[in-house]
Amino acid sequence: MSLSRSYAELLRRTLLNTPTLTAYVGDRIWTAQIAEIASQNPAPTLEYPIVSFSMDTPSRDLDVPDVVYLSFRIWTWSKNSHEEASNIYDTIYAVLHRLRIADTTLQAVQNEIAGPTSYMDPEAQTYATVSRWDARVIHK
Repeated sequence: MSLSRSYAELLRRTLLNTPTLTAYVGDRIWTAQIAEIASQNPAPTLEYPIVSFSMDTPSRDLDVPDVVYLSFRIWTWSKNSHEEASNIYDTIYAVLHRLRIADTTLQAVQNEIAGPTSYMDPEAQTYATVSRWDARVIHK
């Protein structure tokens, strides 16, 4: 499994262990963007609200070779309102921003670098909040 995928799964497990978040979304935390999920064959039925995130290509710092830098976006989706999408995002931010997370193969710390931004998708009639994050990941 790639480092990006391993980190995405660690991030998902961390969020699933957050009762204030799962009170909103249950286990609807996806490690891909909604368009990618909807294009699966067969496409799953999407129930809202949802959290999704997407990873960018990792990069390395030649001066610190053990650390991998990952950028990613966190999306919160609601069919009800901007307020619900924003409240879900605020819950995620309170948990993840500057939190050290780890498992047997990875340790990481992540922080929000831009956002959140809210918008409405008129075609899907869905409200969203999105932000950009960075993580510093060390493979053990």
